Amino acid sequence: MNKLQQARFEAYQLTLEHLEANLAIAKTIPVFEMIINSARLLLDTIYHIDRQLLINPGGETDRKELETNNLASMAFRFSSALLTYSSIKQDVELRKRNLFSLTKLKEAPAKLKGISENILTDAKKLAAGLEQYGISTLMIENFAQMIDAYGVVVTAPRKAEALKSQDVGRLAELLSEASRIFKEQIKTTMVQFKDSHIEFYQDYLNLRKVVNPYTTYTRINVLAKDKNGNPVKGAAVQVEGTEFAGITDEDGLVTMKVPMTGDVVIQVSKEGYSRVTVEKTLTRGSMVRIRIVL
Repeated sequence: MNKLQQARFEAYQLTLEHLEANLAIAKTIPVFEMIINSARLLLDTIYHIDRQLLINPGGETDRKELETNNLASMAFRFSSALLTYSSIKQDVELRKRNLFSLTKLKEAPAKLKGISENILTDAKKLAAGLEQYGISTLMIENFAQMIDAYGVVVTAPRKAEALKSQDVGRLAELLSEASRIFKEQIKTTMVQFKDSHIEFYQDYLNLRKVVNPYTTYTRINVLAKDKNGNPVKGAAVQVEGTEFAGITDEDGLVTMKVPMTGDVVIQVSKEGYSRVTVEKTLTRGSMVRIRIVL
């Protein structure tokens, strides 16, 4: 994501976290719980796509594991959303199918593509009804694209490079969809809490004022790999001489937000590897990407 996209995404995340933390209040309006779940599904999808671009900006490497994790996560969320929808509509057969799908996602990961396709079939059939609960046709189409992408990287990993341009386009489309959900469906529903839950509503309004959070800090994104190109988990990353630090995750990634500008030295280290230092110039509101080999 670019800086503006990142700012929008983080503002949506803050708003959604507030709604999820107060779900007991939100769910007093039955349809609102599903809208919130749909928004979470959408933001998770955006996060996964952006992560793919960060980990593999050139698209050259095998994305099999990443696409598998992404599809499994989305299949679980879509099936959970359909399960909620089945309860609202009292659709017994739909409930049975999605309880079965949720069970199989845990017990039979090797059948991920087939299970996902079954979930997608239900979502397509119910597309018109799901729209009012925050699951749009675009989100369903994106789920279908994720299934296709999974099929590509499993059968022909080298073709993954061609997926990069698709990822960039999907990211922009889904961010626009997120904007629609937050500005229309969530905003309209939240107005109903204006008098009944004043603090809940006021906190929501305050979060909506966070328009350009990226202007207050610099974002440092570090990807650490070993000499064989494998991600290094658990590497310590620190801005030298400051308390700003982080640890790389299983994908070798860590992102830090630092309220600093000017020249800095960033250290990356892990036991058993040589320490690496990188000099960078930070500009407030910018994103600094660092790719290092330990």
